[in-house]
Amino acid sequence: MEKSNFETSTYNNMLRYIQESPLSKVFYLEDFAQCGSYTSIRSEIVRLEQKSILIRLARGLYMNSIGYNSISMNHLIDIILEDFSKRYNVSIHPTGEYLLYKLGYINDLPKQIELGCNHSCSRVINITDKCKIIFKPSSLTWVTNIVNLHLRYLLILLQTRWKTTYKVEKDYTLKKQASKVNIKDFSLFCDIIPKRIRKKCIALNGFNQE
Repeated sequence: MEKSNFETSTYNNMLRYIQESPLSKVFYLEDFAQCGSYTSIRSEIVRLEQKSILIRLARGLYMNSIGYNSISMNHLIDIILEDFSKRYNVSIHPTGEYLLYKLGYINDLPKQIELGCNHSCSRVINITDKCKIIFKPSSLTWVTNIVNLHLRYLLILLQTRWKTTYKVEKDYTLKKQASKVNIKDFSLFCDIIPKRIRKKCIALNGFNQE
């Protein structure tokens, strides 16, 4: 990352900020607000891309090339989602085929990453040409209060609209997920779970009794 005599103070400020940040950090234009004017930041971020210092992940979303080149796509998605949740104070949860992938019921990372969130507006982030992250408003955000992840994901699966393209059978998946949930853990969160969903859980009759 050599500097030339033609590099501006905005460029140097941005470069310093990138170098001092964790390799796994993702950057939005707003992160560089203290480095210069909005116009100069937009101009210099193009130079940082051209010099392969920053990698453009999506529109307005970047990452240090060193960090990018050393991680898998699956890990990159996790980093983006964790940052998005903290940055905008949004509760998110995996849904659909992406949830099936996270739970190990399917092997391939879906091209379309579907997430429910407690925000009124939908949002889409296209990660290069590899996948699309879709945030959709969801009424299920209460599930983030369920500490037990096996139970949390079972509750989401129960409310998932099963598509014919899913490469896993619904009844098998639900019973398999229910078998990972201890009946005592389920009882602890009964007050949080809506009655109609509790009935669906009980009807599965597949909880771990230990």
